[in-house]
Amino acid sequence: MAPGREETGGIVAQLRVEIFYDHEVDLWGYSVPVLSIIGTGCKTREDAERYVLDAIEFTLEEQIDDLADGAEVVTYELTLTKAS
Repeated sequence: MAPGREETGGIVAQLRVEIFYDHEVDLWGYSVPVLSIIGTGCKTREDAERYVLDAIEFTLEEQIDDLADGAEVVTYELTLTKAS
């Protein structure tokens, strides 16, 4: 079995999320480099952790208008949980 692949055939991967505090504006922010997501303006760290999940979901939402001619759609279900 390939590394990162469960017995069910699924892939287990980690998505790096950076939560940061901006001392200049006294607010929290977040970044998901691999998805080119950057967000700021969160009053608390907990807000940043919640908003980053919304940003990931929005980024990965299905974009039917972007299909190439003759393309077939295959859907995968992703579940995000905070790693320990």
